[in-house]
Amino acid sequence: MAKKPFADFDLAFSAGHLLRRCHQRSHELFNETMAPFGLTRQQTALLITLLREPGASVQELADITGTDRNTLGGIITRLVSKGLVDQRRSERDARAYELEISQQGLALLHEMEAGVKRVQEQILAPLDPEEREAFIGYARKLASLG
Repeated sequence: MAKKPFADFDLAFSAGHLLRRCHQRSHELFNETMAPFGLTRQQTALLITLLREPGASVQELADITGTDRNTLGGIITRLVSKGLVDQRRSERDARAYELEISQQGLALLHEMEAGVKRVQEQILAPLDPEEREAFIGYARKLASLG
């Protein structure tokens, strides 16, 4: 009799499945806490990145956030239309745009900061401090960030 497919495979110990479940949980926590602000996680990440990297180009933002340029273009268009990001032609390259967080975007980030930090704490709540540090280190390594 032939062995059943996946007889030795358990989703509860599958890295890909567990990463998806962690992603799903972080998404739920973000939405529960941050829904009143009307931004997605990607939009929030982009605003935080622009806060730290004013004048960044689309390519620089793509590299920093790990978001492909096409997706990033749509995110930027929505943030500019909401008045949260200012866009201007680059002095270094007339084909490119430089982006900065607007005063309205900065004010929104001030309002969001406590909630974003709370979500991060909730995500890591099941872990003790040493496990949190290890998790972040492993996650950065898996994401090729460190």
